[in-house]
Amino acid sequence: MNLSDPDWYLAAAFGLIQAVTIMAIWLALKRLRRWKEQILNGIAVLESNSHQDQIVTRSETGVMVEQRIGRELAGTREALRLLQEELRLLRVEGNLRDLVKRHTECARLEATPGPNHRYAECVEFLQSLDHATGAAREYLSTHLHRTARTLALAPPPLRTGRALELGAYMFMTPALGCVLGYREVRGAYLGAPGRSVTRAASSQGKVIFECETDLFNAEKDRYPYPDGHFDLVLACEILEHMSRDPMFMLLECARVLCDGGALIVTTPNVASHTSVARTLTAVQNPQIYSLYPWVETESPHVREYTPGELHDAIAAAGLHVEYLFTEKIGGYNSDVWVLELLKQLDLPGELRGEQLYCLARKRGDASTVRRPEFLYEQPPAV
Repeated sequence: MNLSDPDWYLAAAFGLIQAVTIMAIWLALKRLRRWKEQILNGIAVLESNSHQDQIVTRSETGVMVEQRIGRELAGTREALRLLQEELRLLRVEGNLRDLVKRHTECARLEATPGPNHRYAECVEFLQSLDHATGAAREYLSTHLHRTARTLALAPPPLRTGRALELGAYMFMTPALGCVLGYREVRGAYLGAPGRSVTRAASSQGKVIFECETDLFNAEKDRYPYPDGHFDLVLACEILEHMSRDPMFMLLECARVLCDGGALIVTTPNVASHTSVARTLTAVQNPQIYSLYPWVETESPHVREYTPGELHDAIAAAGLHVEYLFTEKIGGYNSDVWVLELLKQLDLPGELRGEQLYCLARKRGDASTVRRPEFLYEQPPAV
């Protein structure tokens, strides 16, 4: 007997309901027998009365008894019907669970949340930044929690004191230097390779941070940095935009990291409660964000990832996953019913938040896989 097996609990429930049903029938029969004895005693007493009174009393008593017995039997039948319906539902639930087990392979990853003790400090710094446009202010306001949570996850400088942010919007980039203590910070953004621009961040009108932002294509161009150059690389909300070769980006991030250096990746979770709900209801695209951008220079979400896919892709780049967890994004409420459905079907309930976070470290002796089969179409056999 394995108490951790859900089927054991289902079998126990079946047995309990059957026992309750038998007990209910036994109690009903016992009650009927008691009423019969009371009726017979009453009739014996009435036989001493006049013949006419006896006939009337017997008739009235018979009607009352029949009515009472009818009510009690109706109640018993309704109780039995409810028990049978509950038993039927349990059997259906068990059949569905067995069906899922027979036809589904489940990836049961455990969430491993990372550190968060510098979150408030990061929020305070981000809110102190000046913004060149209203759009920049609105973007940070919308994504303030994710941005601060990512920074709080970042480890302190390790060997080189250098950090790189891909797709730098100049929110996290200045925090790497001003809050987290990296002595040299560079940004990177999509553009013609071989060029760089100097960008600055200010607070209350005073410049507090400057860095070089290098231009290149993150999934095509070799990054303009030597091997092992950085302690930390941030690739936040980038992976889902890769249209041709996401492993190139991950492998280049690993190349420019020092041994033991950290890569932080954040991306939407296409296995979230919201994505499951959208798939089942067939109302919206299951991706967390599937709209095409208004600005032509921006790329849409080409492919969002499950936690298992993100783990395996990062591992294929020769990195060891240290933290992997998800968080709920405000305004998405499908978890109210999807979580209960997953429990009933004995499907994984962890790592179902809409926002996915991962921190992985470089190991010099780790093997790599250039084109994982779960991610790339394989070339046809010759």
